[in-house]
Amino acid sequence: MKTVTASRLEAVEACRPQLDRFRELFGETATVTVEAAAAVAGEFDWDWASDNLLSEAQRRLYDEAMAEPWRLYEEATAEPRRLFDEALAEPRRLYREAMAEAGRPYDEALAEPRRLYGEALAEPRRLYREAMAEAGRLYDEAMAEPRRLYKEATAEARRLYDEAMAEPRRLFDEAKAEAWAKAYLSHTTGKETDK
Repeated sequence: MKTVTASRLEAVEACRPQLDRFRELFGETATVTVEAAAAVAGEFDWDWASDNLLSEAQRRLYDEAMAEPWRLYEEATAEPRRLFDEALAEPRRLYREAMAEAGRPYDEALAEPRRLYGEALAEPRRLYREAMAEAGRLYDEAMAEPRRLYKEATAEARRLYDEAMAEPRRLFDEAKAEAWAKAYLSHTTGKETDK
């Protein structure tokens, strides 16, 4: 029976959110089975796990096992990604325009303080801070409506995209989890693993 421990994850510098989630689900030790990995497929970064917990030979098994799921995932998500990008093209263009427009008062508000800042230190720093506060206020004010419009314009596209991507993501995460567990459980060695 093979296990993964929280101390092993700490030793290979797992990120805090993943380590915390591991402990929430398993405590200090998880027994690795294909079924157990599949049950938590969407919870963990299996590519990171394969890079950090598998031997080179086990990693090759994982990569080989993932070739077809990756191809299927790319195929299944190509159209939703294309539609999403298409739906966001105009809102993104409008957002970039609004950003450029909002940047003008910001730059204008800072022109004089920047000049003074270059001449001396104390007084220009004070003026710069004042101008930054005003420029930030102007910028936030100018961006409020474009941000609202962008969010509104992209909400339906985001919902449709998330809906279209949910099942391919779930299947892909499950394939990764199962491939990782099979590779981890293989008798191929190389990297030290928990026992």
